[in-house]
Amino acid sequence: MGRRVNKTVFRLCMLTAAVHAFNKLIFKNAVRKELLDKNGGKYFKTEYGKMFYKVKGEGKPLLLVHDVSCASSGFEWNNVVRELSKNHKLYVVDLIGCGRSDKPNMAYTSYFYVQLLSNFIKDIIKEKTDIAATGKSSSFVSMLCKMEDSLVDKFIAVSPELIDNFNYSKMDLFDSIKKKVLITPILGTACYNLAVSKNLIEEKFEEDYFSETSKVRNVFINAYYESAHLGGSNSRYLYTSIFSNYLFCNPLSALGKFNKSNYLMIFGNENKNCSKIYKQYKNINNDINKVIVDNSKILPQLEQPVNFVNAIIQFLG
Repeated sequence: MGRRVNKTVFRLCMLTAAVHAFNKLIFKNAVRKELLDKNGGKYFKTEYGKMFYKVKGEGKPLLLVHDVSCASSGFEWNNVVRELSKNHKLYVVDLIGCGRSDKPNMAYTSYFYVQLLSNFIKDIIKEKTDIAATGKSSSFVSMLCKMEDSLVDKFIAVSPELIDNFNYSKMDLFDSIKKKVLITPILGTACYNLAVSKNLIEEKFEEDYFSETSKVRNVFINAYYESAHLGGSNSRYLYTSIFSNYLFCNPLSALGKFNKSNYLMIFGNENKNCSKIYKQYKNINNDINKVIVDNSKILPQLEQPVNFVNAIIQFLG
């Protein structure tokens, strides 16, 4: 009996060591291309860690906030930075928990990001700024606009989410078990690596992000894959928070303060939820407007940068 127990323990130890080694190999290979360069970048220091950002151009400030996902980063804006910086002083950030920023072990919430961006504007930008934010980030930036009216002038919501997505749902037993697994050091990290594999990121680009698969470049996939693995196993903490609905932030209460002069929604015409999303927001506030970027989906700034930039320039003036 004792020998069987010893053999079982030994095999479990060997399996754990093998999974740990495999995890380390994945993280090492994912970041070796160094596509997310830090040249010219700076760090905004907070009590929760450092947030990476870059500044480019001159003029009225424009803060660019990427979508909140484990693979997202300021790279999302790479195709539009050059043109937008001709007339604006751009601040392109990697939110804490993403990309080149610190990824501390904490619960990531919408309120945390509201406070993070509020402090960044006060301490780094130091004047009223325009903001463009994608996807889930647009919801907490809406709340920032409501809570800190003196900090934000105009707001551009790129591919905002359906209101339905903000309906809180209680986790079932399976999800609760999965959450407990995700916070474990070795098995949780392995599960995370499976969730952000290069194949799944490529699938995300082809099915959700871009309308034309021929425009999905390897550099996009590799940059997102790298972003998801910078910081090692700490990368999984944001994933756990997203999975646990900690980033629940319904923007409805903030919509009333916007009008056509200070709020714009930008959609790709191939975004299947475009009409439904706009109708939901329009029902709350009829005085908001949208721009449709043809031949694009969730990330028009990467897929159709010229038309995207034209829409922003026309709105910001």
